[in-house]
Amino acid sequence: MESERPAKRARQDQKTVALPILAFREEIVRAVRQHRVVVLVGETGSGKTTQVPRFLYEAAVATRPGSIAVTQPRRIAAISVAHRVASEMGCEVGDLVGYHVRFLNRTSSKTKLKYMTDGMLVRESAAGGAHAGINGSSIVVLDEAHERGINTDVLLGLVKLALEEDKPPGLRVVVMSATIHAAPFVNFFGGSKEVKLVKVPGRQHPVQVFYTPAPEPDIIEAALISVLQLHLTRPAGDVLVFLPGQDDIESLQRLLEEKQEMLIKERQENPTKRVVDQQGGLSTSSWPTYEKVQNLLVRPIYASLPFDQQELVFQPSPPGCRKVILATNIAETSITIPGIRYVIDTGLVKLKMTNPHTGVEMLRTVETSQASALQRAGRAGREAPGEVFRLYVESEYHKMPVQTPAEILRCEMAEVYMQLKALGVAKVVGFPLVDKPPREALEKAAHFLCRIGALDTRDDLTDLGRKLATMPVSPLYAHCLHVSFEFECTAEILSIVAMLSADAQIFITSKKERDGAKAKAFHHEDGDHLCLLSAFSQWKKHQHQKAFASQNGLNHAALEKSVTIRNQLKDVLHQAWGASQISSCGGPKNWMTVRRCLLKGLFTQTARRDEVNQNSYRTFLSRQEARLHPSSVLHRRQPPPPCVVYTELFVTAKSYLRTVTEVDPAWLPELCPRFFSTG
Repeated sequence: MESERPAKRARQDQKTVALPILAFREEIVRAVRQHRVVVLVGETGSGKTTQVPRFLYEAAVATRPGSIAVTQPRRIAAISVAHRVASEMGCEVGDLVGYHVRFLNRTSSKTKLKYMTDGMLVRESAAGGAHAGINGSSIVVLDEAHERGINTDVLLGLVKLALEEDKPPGLRVVVMSATIHAAPFVNFFGGSKEVKLVKVPGRQHPVQVFYTPAPEPDIIEAALISVLQLHLTRPAGDVLVFLPGQDDIESLQRLLEEKQEMLIKERQENPTKRVVDQQGGLSTSSWPTYEKVQNLLVRPIYASLPFDQQELVFQPSPPGCRKVILATNIAETSITIPGIRYVIDTGLVKLKMTNPHTGVEMLRTVETSQASALQRAGRAGREAPGEVFRLYVESEYHKMPVQTPAEILRCEMAEVYMQLKALGVAKVVGFPLVDKPPREALEKAAHFLCRIGALDTRDDLTDLGRKLATMPVSPLYAHCLHVSFEFECTAEILSIVAMLSADAQIFITSKKERDGAKAKAFHHEDGDHLCLLSAFSQWKKHQHQKAFASQNGLNHAALEKSVTIRNQLKDVLHQAWGASQISSCGGPKNWMTVRRCLLKGLFTQTARRDEVNQNSYRTFLSRQEARLHPSSVLHRRQPPPPCVVYTELFVTAKSYLRTVTEVDPAWLPELCPRFFSTG
């Protein structure tokens, strides 16, 4: 096997010859040797993500022991890039090149290039230790910094503090961005006298951009028509469609698959039919493109999609097929999908925004930024000349914001606040950040952490807070696990938290099937948390789990991921929390105990039915009015439960409570007397 590696590496290296970044190898290496901070602007297609860490490793730039930590905003990017770099370097993943993302660690003592999510590097740093996080890194490479995820901003602050304290000594930092707006990063680290700025051009082929002549009233229909016109009138090449969110992707996927069947049937019945592209004014005959690419292969990709399904977008299109990838903004810069020639851009993106006064999370569909629109367009010109079809008028592009607002300015801060406290930050408000979050958001986070006992009245982390910070889940879920020991149902809460943390749908049946007999076996009249627990318990006990999942409309990959998460959380309970055993309440007959535990653990997430509007609820803390989400098993109950505990309150066109379980109102003052009175 070892004798094959040099040849394999040579073949892989031939693929990188044309990358523009190679011409800048010496300049980049020299810059990192001579400067503690380097900001590298590498346009899309330059090869910075895969090649820069290799340059630094092969040139032995590091002046102190430790791995080269390379961060990515998303786990799919960290995993896929690690696999590619390992392949190019002729090694196995987990050897010289590895990755560490939440609930999945493929590194070893031999790992020198360590690809990570930025959130994982924050967690490793908070956990402490000489060989973890920033302390265990010789060079920290922050990739895709322009996306300004909340953990990226926290990392920027952490490495700035580390450089100021010179701990670890000799630390080097490389900030990589795909956009030309590098000034905020340069200024953050002290300006041009302290920071070396390196610019690398991209390997970009010509891209022709088209706009719609008038605004599109239905973006899904417009995208559908655009894909079909491309398929019938353009040469072979894959299509990348940018859509706001998962619901939009699933809707368009269903429509395209229906149209695909119709096209195949029509072609068989009318093999010489003329096709006219009314929008582009092109006329073709006898299905010219369709002769070469007869089929559409639709592949979705979004953050909560199981990883094995996300990987399908990277597979080459089979002969006679045109791959159509339906993606959220995950495909803008974090990942590179080969074969793309055409991009359809709806100009929209879903952003999470939190009201700093109420703490209510809103998932809003908003227009994207000019920087994102340029990144989307660049996907079409990576390998050959391409075409971009923007489903909005040109004047709208010029009205778009230049950059997408940083996540730290619009998101809930409790988890970040607790992590910073675990890192020893005395005053979170004074922590160095490129953009300061609203003061109200920090105060809201501190109040929440005080309510669950993670902070004391002096704003110091309590013993409980230090325990909660070791859990790789939100403070709310960690608190629920802590409470579960009191109710002796830790095994059940572990399963529920694991499934809620899997970032994937457990039930994959259609709404019609969910309402039918197929999924009745998992329905629990008391709520969604117990439905999840029922599905997990039955699947886990079954001898043929994959077949059982398929027969019952369950996501087998998501359940397997939940098992992995559950095992890791269980390890934390044993090792960091000192739990000697994991107790169980003993089965479905005793699940009232689980509901009581959920109430005490998630007491900040409680809502009471409105006395006037029986189909509406009002949350206890924020006084937000919301309805039960249609996916809830409690949605159709009449009358609705008088009181519920929920996992998520989010706002789209309406306000919804999602993943909801009924609780007895009498339990509120009994279990949480500090916050609820008998009246």
